[in-house]
Amino acid sequence: MAVNGEAIYGTSPWKVYGEGLQSENATGGPAKSEASSIAIRFTAKGNSLYCICLAWPEKNLVVRSLASKGAAQRQVVSVRMLGSKEAITWRQTENGLVLSVPRERPCQHAFVYRIDFKEN
Repeated sequence: MAVNGEAIYGTSPWKVYGEGLQSENATGGPAKSEASSIAIRFTAKGNSLYCICLAWPEKNLVVRSLASKGAAQRQVVSVRMLGSKEAITWRQTENGLVLSVPRERPCQHAFVYRIDFKEN
């Protein structure tokens, strides 16, 4: 909570619940979405969107909901991972927001990218 509390306390649900692996499907087994191989959930506060990864991304993460013509429809101005001092490189494409992954994990469980949008 010391690392990721910002993504929980005082936030609201975002336009999209999440993407990627779901907890389970109708048969009780794991469900998989086409969007991502990692389960991602979203919360929001002000001009920030929190992209909560439920597993460590092993390579660049593509957040499909943030495609240049997708649900966000807002300009991304900065991205960082909570608890990490490493710079995150990113680019917004027609397929999604592509995010680099830090070399070191800032915590052990959920990993949160804070995505800041340009003010309206």
